[in-house]
Amino acid sequence: MANKITLGKTAMCIGCRRDYPIEKFFPKIVEDEFTPDNVIPYCRDCCEEILRKNMKRVNSLESAMWLTCAKLDIPFIKKVFESAESQKNRFQERTGKKDEEYNIFKYYYEHLWGNVSMMKSTDQWYDFSNTDSALGEVETLKKSEEALNKEIEKLEIDWGVQEDIEDYKFLVYNFDKYTKDVGEMTPQQEDLYRDLCLARLEKRKIEEKKLDGDLTKVQNRILNLMHKLNLDVFEDNQPKTLSDKMIFSKIAMIEEHEPADFYKDTDRWRDTTHRRKYYKDNVLRPTLNTLANMRDFNIDIEDVKKYMLDKDGN
Repeated sequence: MANKITLGKTAMCIGCRRDYPIEKFFPKIVEDEFTPDNVIPYCRDCCEEILRKNMKRVNSLESAMWLTCAKLDIPFIKKVFESAESQKNRFQERTGKKDEEYNIFKYYYEHLWGNVSMMKSTDQWYDFSNTDSALGEVETLKKSEEALNKEIEKLEIDWGVQEDIEDYKFLVYNFDKYTKDVGEMTPQQEDLYRDLCLARLEKRKIEEKKLDGDLTKVQNRILNLMHKLNLDVFEDNQPKTLSDKMIFSKIAMIEEHEPADFYKDTDRWRDTTHRRKYYKDNVLRPTLNTLANMRDFNIDIEDVKKYMLDKDGN
């Protein structure tokens, strides 16, 4: 518990540089030479303002509270923060107020040194040196939590809301199993594979007595989906050999980067702009006539349209 302060005194806030009655400050738990008035040297309003500014900087209440505690030289204790945050959340659910309308630091202080202090006789929560969490740990945990939330959000988009993480594992495992050797899929095919996995999850839950349902209907739905996806033709679904995979990969590459019918008729696309023919008739032919004494004059030099050149002759 914080020390009692002597009413009637005044102290100066080093934040806004004003004198206030001593009760406008938060009492400290121990005296030191830097705070002779036995209070946090920032007034209550400045403490809340420091926290709000840190919130804008780091966009994380926990990290912002850690930075605020560092500035005010009071310990950041994780369980104290979690208790104060829980009280804040309950208050906001009840009143609908936003963070900026709520004196968050006041509630952290109350749980740390105030009337509802969580400090035990064996705890040494005197100043910031007694902090039990490093900022890096706070931010890492926050990032991990955000990453997990994003992953769960994506799973819910793909599979809908499921009962627990084991359901998502089952769905993802089966989806990967069915689509492992499938190349490019259309959105419709992907939806059918997901429907199949969801039906199999429903079947398993019915068999395990975790869900009431008509097992025969679910099995028929599974067979229908397998038929649409051509998964019930087992001879066509044998694992592909390495040679098969290389052929399919080559076909996919040709379809994506080159005209496929080039490989059917290699001469068809050999000289579509006739530049090769132009070079042969108007560069190579006269050069050979001059240097090799060839007598190739069978060409109409005026018929330039057949070379499909632009107006500048390029």
